[in-house]
Amino acid sequence: MMIKDKRLITFLFCTIISLLFSLPVSADLLIDDNYQLVSKTRASRTEYDYTFKATATNTGEDVEINVSATLTSSSEYTTVIDGDINFGNVASGSSVTGDDTFTIRQNRSYPFDQTTLSWDIKSEKLRIKNVTPDTGLAGDIVAIEYSGAITGVPIYAVFCDQEINAYLKGSNIAEFTLPVGAKSGPLFLRQNERKSNSIYFNISTVQFMEATEEDIIINEDGKKIVTGYVVISLKDENDNIEEANRIASLISGVVVGQVPLIDGYQITTNATSESELINIVEFLESDSAVDYVLIDIDLGHDEDWSSDRGRINQRESNKVIQGVDLYNDNMSVTDSSKLTPYFVSLGIVEDGIDFDADDFSGYNGSSRSGNIAIYSNDLDESDNPYDKDTEKSKYDNWTPINAHGTTVTGIIAAEIGDGDQDSGKNAGLLFGIRSNHGGVNINVKNTGLGGTNLAARVLNVTYEMLKNGATVINWSFGIHKKNEAYNTDGDLVTNHAWSSAAFESNKKAFEDGMRKIEKDFPNAIIVATAGNGDTFIDSAYRTPSAIESDNMIVVAAHDRDILTTPDREDYSNFGDRVDIAACGQIKKSDGDSGQGTSYAAPLVTATIAAIRSIAPDLTPIEIKRILRSTSLKISNNTVNATIKNSDGTTSKVEKVFTRPLTEEEVGEGDDRIGAAARLNVEDAIQAAIDSLADKTIPIGDKVDVTLPKNTSVLVPVQVTVPSDDVFDKVDIIFMVDVSGSYGDDISQFKSKAIDLVDAFNSAGRNVQIGLTSFSDFPWSPYGSSSYGDYAYRLDQVLTSDSSEIISSINNLSLHYGMDGPESQLEALYQAATGIGRTVSINGYTIESSDVGWREGALPVIFLATDYSFHKESSYPGASWDETVTALNDRKIRVYGLQSGGNISDVINMAAATDGDTFLLSRNSAEIVDAVIAALEGAASQIDVKLVPNGDFADLVQSISPEKHENVSPGDTITFDVQFTRSLALDSGVDHVFAFRLEAIAEDVATIMEIPVTVSIPAE
Repeated sequence: MMIKDKRLITFLFCTIISLLFSLPVSADLLIDDNYQLVSKTRASRTEYDYTFKATATNTGEDVEINVSATLTSSSEYTTVIDGDINFGNVASGSSVTGDDTFTIRQNRSYPFDQTTLSWDIKSEKLRIKNVTPDTGLAGDIVAIEYSGAITGVPIYAVFCDQEINAYLKGSNIAEFTLPVGAKSGPLFLRQNERKSNSIYFNISTVQFMEATEEDIIINEDGKKIVTGYVVISLKDENDNIEEANRIASLISGVVVGQVPLIDGYQITTNATSESELINIVEFLESDSAVDYVLIDIDLGHDEDWSSDRGRINQRESNKVIQGVDLYNDNMSVTDSSKLTPYFVSLGIVEDGIDFDADDFSGYNGSSRSGNIAIYSNDLDESDNPYDKDTEKSKYDNWTPINAHGTTVTGIIAAEIGDGDQDSGKNAGLLFGIRSNHGGVNINVKNTGLGGTNLAARVLNVTYEMLKNGATVINWSFGIHKKNEAYNTDGDLVTNHAWSSAAFESNKKAFEDGMRKIEKDFPNAIIVATAGNGDTFIDSAYRTPSAIESDNMIVVAAHDRDILTTPDREDYSNFGDRVDIAACGQIKKSDGDSGQGTSYAAPLVTATIAAIRSIAPDLTPIEIKRILRSTSLKISNNTVNATIKNSDGTTSKVEKVFTRPLTEEEVGEGDDRIGAAARLNVEDAIQAAIDSLADKTIPIGDKVDVTLPKNTSVLVPVQVTVPSDDVFDKVDIIFMVDVSGSYGDDISQFKSKAIDLVDAFNSAGRNVQIGLTSFSDFPWSPYGSSSYGDYAYRLDQVLTSDSSEIISSINNLSLHYGMDGPESQLEALYQAATGIGRTVSINGYTIESSDVGWREGALPVIFLATDYSFHKESSYPGASWDETVTALNDRKIRVYGLQSGGNISDVINMAAATDGDTFLLSRNSAEIVDAVIAALEGAASQIDVKLVPNGDFADLVQSISPEKHENVSPGDTITFDVQFTRSLALDSGVDHVFAFRLEAIAEDVATIMEIPVTVSIPAE
């Protein structure tokens, strides 16, 4: 709550008798040379105690609240006996003499050295502690809990640069009404010229009832579990509010909120114990409409307590400083001889941060430093519900709630210090490059009541961050399944271990959430901790880090030994699911040492943010490849794990620390092959820079904008459409009818399809091709399980390897399909969504799958069939409207390859998706020419939009027109871009933000990038 501010306070010592020496202060302080004592007492033969009074003078422009000062000495001959003084509030231009005194003891046998004394001067800043709710709509009332306000002075809420009257409601609570037309954005408080920290407030229809103390119990293992509500996830065919209300009524509950990331509904319960809650869950899951029920639990933090006070070598072992230097040498928002970085946005799922911690002294008391904005509620030691020393004695891994989030955020964006016992401070990678990156928004969202890391809240804040543009999110938490996971010593894991019911429900929820992220936010990366159970990562007893996903990077912890070679930290989880390891030992924000995968993950998060600022087009798979291919090696990649057998016994099995580095990743003959991967920040940044050499998207003229306060600027931006290869990437899926009626056509299809594959490859396009097939649902009247019928199958994911796709085409075989119409709609729907389907009446499941659509590629499906579609309302597959919507949402064009004449359903589907149709009866050359011409025709008249890339911090107010229609290749078009200043900024500092405008053709392909630099001068 107290922060340094040497610019605003000066000190004068008021004394009664003169001293023989003068106390030193900084150049910002004024000292009266005539020092006098309040008292002088002999403490020993050579030592005297001197007691003084002091006066604080405020030379700033606003009142300072709860001013205090602490005197310290670095001399063994000068001891501070009592160095704390309080002055209360000090008005601008006035002086206050404190009632307190301070006392020093001087050994008069040695000369007094005034340079050994220093003052640490602090004042309480205006802080937002909590906001309830932190999402809402126009007209909603929002309550802000705050501290550090001036009594009797009006307080205002500033939301997206709009100042709103706030009304005091009791002690340290202010309320305001969300204005009409408000958009999601920064929210902070202002009193006179004093500004608080900012949080990011979301304008959203999604509501969620936060857990209260009455909703939470402590179970027999001492862990927090919510009994006041559960979250139900309904099956696809039952997913609606009416069904959720019906389910809630079965237990006399009501629907009170949603968890969009898992399409879940929050319903109240009357449970008062864990056993009662489990009974309710089992009852709800017995309903045929319910997929699963999430039990909300405290996920904890993946931290291990350490009393080690020595030097911490995270920065050395992962080459952080070298990475900072490399970035600063190559990137700049102002130097045209260097590469232009881009604005990035990232999320941190934590309780909040302590803005007064030493880690954030470089932020000058605000939540913004240069080009870094941190949106977070403020936490300090007074917010801890328990005594720190008492809790440490009870729980080895306990950490105060203000320390964990502060430390995690500090590793990403703290002011860089030495990271040792004397100077503290974490790596702060993004702070180190703050003068040269294009701006960073860091959204830290609190995760529950009083430091409780509640699962449902975690899923909701993750969803909010993703919607607001975060492309990398840090998850420093995870759980194990009780009585299932064993550590390397053969003992059961107790670290964040939960009952089977609690574990399984959370496992399903996080798997569901990751599938939604893959589908709706394909460019996002979740950085997850491996965990601190000293156990093998297996989905049977660990989540979320056991989830297999291209969008998740799992981080383990290695030790700090840089003199020889680092090794696995003995607490760190391990296994093939671990992508990379980073040093897990750091100096925490509260001065203690800390260790855990919680502190390894955020350095990887910061590295990814730096990579994304250099090369924002890199996909999650490409970024994962960069991190691993550039990694340093950990030679010892073997761990003797203890595994539970099916009969309940245990066995010792050899496992790996991280997924072994391969020849494909590091190159033939590299000595890292087979080793574990250790983060190398420097080489990862170099690889991101090198990746730009392969970029083919044209770069337009740079736009430079200056935005003084209360101004907006209109800038015309020109875009030239490429004269050829508008769609430089094309993804093609062959979808083949393998029902019995297609028997006389399939060989013809194979021949023509192989000709098309060869033609696509020889055309020099960046083409990937995949294969899917269908017959029908395997029961009467649609098909037969005896003949192996299926409604949809992914035979080959998109690939550039023509031999793989040709082999898959040749391996197609016929099935049955009992009636005439087939499951074309379901197949098209699954190819577009990958969502899967379970038909409960017959227990038939189409597994979820991803064909591999690439961002920025033109997606095409060639549908080869000879019959009409099942469209009747009783059909268990997707409807016509559902399918067309899914295809259009992904901008997929359907081209029909018809056999046996024209098929109206194929023609109508092609028309509904801007595709075309062809008859397979034509000769191969004609079909190839027609299909190639159709793809080229897709680019003959296109619609073009201009959009800001990612989270652009609301600097772009509007773009007109919304799109240009029917644009031809080679045309130049103009958009009018209105820039406006709508950020919560430190007004005394110059700010420069860099991002890009992207010209998007047909909502699919980026055809031009326009770099933008926005300068906001200090006021």
